[in-house]
Amino acid sequence: TVTVTATLLYLDRPLGAAALAVIVPLYATMRSFRHRSAPVYSRRSEALATVTTRTAETFAGIRAVQALRLQPANDTAFAGLNGHHENLNGAAGLEMARYVTASRLVANIAVAGLVLWGADQVAAGGVELGIFAAVVLNLRRLYDEPLRLGGVVHAYQSASASLRAIATVLTRQPTVDEPAHPARLPARPAGQPGRPVQFEQVSFAYHPGTTVLPGLNLAIPAGQTVAVVGATGSGKSTLVKLVARLYDPVGGRILVDRVDLRDLPTGELHRTVMMMPQEAFLFTATMADNIALGRPGVSRSDIEGAATAVGAQAGRTALIVAHRPSTIRIADRVLVMSGGHVVEDGTPDQLFGTRTAKSPGGCGPGSSKS
Repeated sequence: TVTVTATLLYLDRPLGAAALAVIVPLYATMRSFRHRSAPVYSRRSEALATVTTRTAETFAGIRAVQALRLQPANDTAFAGLNGHHENLNGAAGLEMARYVTASRLVANIAVAGLVLWGADQVAAGGVELGIFAAVVLNLRRLYDEPLRLGGVVHAYQSASASLRAIATVLTRQPTVDEPAHPARLPARPAGQPGRPVQFEQVSFAYHPGTTVLPGLNLAIPAGQTVAVVGATGSGKSTLVKLVARLYDPVGGRILVDRVDLRDLPTGELHRTVMMMPQEAFLFTATMADNIALGRPGVSRSDIEGAATAVGAQAGRTALIVAHRPSTIRIADRVLVMSGGHVVEDGTPDQLFGTRTAKSPGGCGPGSSKS
């Protein structure tokens, strides 16, 4: 654009200046397009994300969809979401069409006007015909570049709408922070099965005013397998999530081998505490790749050793959210929770008889081991 502008001014200064002045309305049309299209592209990006999420959820829960005969309802819901996205996609295309039409109209009118003016100058003998021809050829080159820039703006608006959504996630601050002064767990004595876990006046709420744990005190000796049962909402799953440090307690503290979980760096925490969700998820890879997911580059013998050891629940401290009698039977100790409190604590033999007659309650998302 700079080169063509300089050429036009060199060939004929009045015609070059007039041609350059047309850049102003072209820029105005581009700026107007950016302002009008930005909210449209943002809404289109959100609508596409909703369609994608609904599709993924449907395929992930396809068994439930089929079992509950939800296909017609899903079709109706998806048609609504897809129609909304279709309308916004059309609106975005319409904005682009308006910009292309307006900018090309401005450019074509400018070229026509300058050609008429230049022709009049040639007829009057003020401009040579060769110079006029060179000016006309360069005029189209001058306006083609800003028009091409419109396509870049179109792609930019589309990408920036997605980038804003990504940036929203990337700029969120974690609710579980790295410790300012990291601590280390003491060396585990040879032969000690796992590490002791202790809850000291632990209180927790997912939302203000809805306390799940009002002040729990609980000690789990090293190597003990503890089954936690109770009705839905009694706090079983919350125990597991707190030990895995998916959340931090609102009050009190959780100790692993006398060290506060909040003082452990993430790497040490993940090496010490493992959470096994109730619903297993396998990535698209070999079984060996899935087993080695947490330790890339691990040897084949270690992978086979881990596979062999699956289900052994010996040599570790285990906290299991359970509702099946077979799971409760393998525990050393059973805790019955209600309202965020441990209301019964004993061995399976002591509690099993009274608990099998009535189900111990819902099952949480998994178990936690250390």
